[in-house]
Amino acid sequence: MIFHITHKSAWETASESGGYRPASLERDGFIHCADMHQVLKVANDIFRGERELVLLCVEPANLSAGVIYEDLYGLGENSPHVYGNLEVDAIVAVLDLATTRDGVFQLPPALLSRST
Repeated sequence: MIFHITHKSAWETASESGGYRPASLERDGFIHCADMHQVLKVANDIFRGERELVLLCVEPANLSAGVIYEDLYGLGENSPHVYGNLEVDAIVAVLDLATTRDGVFQLPPALLSRST
């Protein structure tokens, strides 16, 4: 399972059209994703202060596009990148990405048992 963070409205639009194509696909040539252990770092580093976010839970085997693990920023850690659309059929769950009172993102309860 890999994960992608997006705004709830973007996912609602994508789910109606059958596929998800964020701006990063056009800009970077791929969709930025994360493994579970990377989700909170990405959320808190990139999306801090934003609301109405969801975590798309993606089953890579259901994607028609390739998934490549790369360290494009020289951080010493590979991240999954999807080189094409995220088909709705590849999304096995959509979970709200909530914050604590101080604005720090936390894993959705449905994933907590998987992260240990």
